[in-house]
Amino acid sequence: MDNEIGHLLEDCVMQGGITTDLIRWMDHDGIGREVRNGLNFTERGFGIRGAVGCSDRANTEASQLKPGHFDWDHIFGEVGVRWLHTGGIFAALPDTTPDVVLEAVSAAHRHGTIVSYDLNYRPSLWRSIGGPERAQESNREIARHVDVMIGNEEVPLASGLKSRVLARA
Repeated sequence: MDNEIGHLLEDCVMQGGITTDLIRWMDHDGIGREVRNGLNFTERGFGIRGAVGCSDRANTEASQLKPGHFDWDHIFGEVGVRWLHTGGIFAALPDTTPDVVLEAVSAAHRHGTIVSYDLNYRPSLWRSIGGPERAQESNREIARHVDVMIGNEEVPLASGLKSRVLARA
């Protein structure tokens, strides 16, 4: 979002040596009712207790993306982006982002760009857009274009994808 927090995030990206030419800026309405930056708070784990997280992603720019918002052929073909990484958290934001992911990974694959995907299943995110069935359906389609799949035995969606991904490695 085109506000002070958005530009702070842009600065962090630039400090990592990453170009910001392709950032899609959205106007700020003054209070974040229409669009805002997403937040994720993570409390460290202690001993055998794992980390605990709390995400706040409603009305973020990413949750409002739809197919056609990016010129993927320009990004992968002309700019020459060599690696695309995305995952299940982004795919689960609203009902349009699984299609955005599929559009991106298909274009990347077509241009010979390496594609990595983190299954990273969050029931709370998929619940309102079709639950585990929609996640499995989306991930099966996305997996056809993935070179590096990240997941573990605790990810319920990895079961039908495991043998296919290992076969491509």
